Amino acid sequence: FTVTYNGGRRVVKIYRTAANFKQMYEYMKPDPRFAGVSGTKLSVIYAWAKKEFRNLHRARARGITVPVPIAVYKNILVLEHIDGEQLRVDPPSDPKGFYEKLISEMIALHKAGLVHTDISEYNVLNFEEKPILIDFSHAVDLRYPNVQRHLKRDVRNVVKYFQKLGVELDEETEFKKIWTAKK
Repeated sequence: FTVTYNGGRRVVKIYRTAANFKQMYEYMKPDPRFAGVSGTKLSVIYAWAKKEFRNLHRARARGITVPVPIAVYKNILVLEHIDGEQLRVDPPSDPKGFYEKLISEMIALHKAGLVHTDISEYNVLNFEEKPILIDFSHAVDLRYPNVQRHLKRDVRNVVKYFQKLGVELDEETEFKKIWTAKK
């Protein structure tokens, strides 16, 4: 939900403590950055919130357009509010140009050592015809097992969406653009 604090709007994301923590744990366990997290319910949910916070910081440090992570406490994450709409609600007026900006963001994310793992028209905002990536809780480090499979899924989702808008794209070519980008 959105709140106003100190003259600015903020997003407050609360991870439910009744969430399926076992699924979260199984997803987080192979990530070397979270090797020390125990399998207890609250520790996993708290680590999940910290994971998104850290992923956003890492992305921003490399110039990727994501909401500013402001604070994390236990299962609560506070972020900058951005007025953009999801792509599914607000498609770009220039799909090819928007796609080129988005693929550049995905390359920069890869160079930052991360794969989003959940990019789709639901997790990309259109803000003044510029892509803003959101929802980094699933993002993984490049050392994560089968990370290529996750990146291929992201690319497939993006290519499929933009093909519907008339942009001619080849999934394998787009994947290679990202995967072979030098750090």
